[in-house]
Amino acid sequence: YKTGKIVVIGYSDVKSEVLLSIAKQLGLDKNRFELHLGYDDAKTFNFHKMQWQPIYSLLMVGPMPHSGSSKGNYGSIISALEAGEGYPPVVRIGSNGLKITKSDFKSKLKEMIRLGKIA
Repeated sequence: YKTGKIVVIGYSDVKSEVLLSIAKQLGLDKNRFELHLGYDDAKTFNFHKMQWQPIYSLLMVGPMPHSGSSKGNYGSIISALEAGEGYPPVVRIGSNGLKITKSDFKSKLKEMIRLGKIA
């Protein structure tokens, strides 16, 4: 659903309050966001809970370890999520590699709104 939860996972120097403020500026409710901004959060995060669950509308990823419990036979967690069925759209944050900055976060959210992935 376009109005479902938006999960942001990956390392960021930007504080969660700042990211939520950016989302609010774009008209998105901060309560829709689930932020996991530690580098190692992806290692133990249960991505399978998002599979086939319509309450999740978007997964935004930043820098994270390649390996983790949800990787399976893929080269990285992100590849497994992008190739797996039943997951919400996966968006990589960053213009030069994975990096969660204020401008990249805002840019990706605007793009997802424009493409109709979120509302």
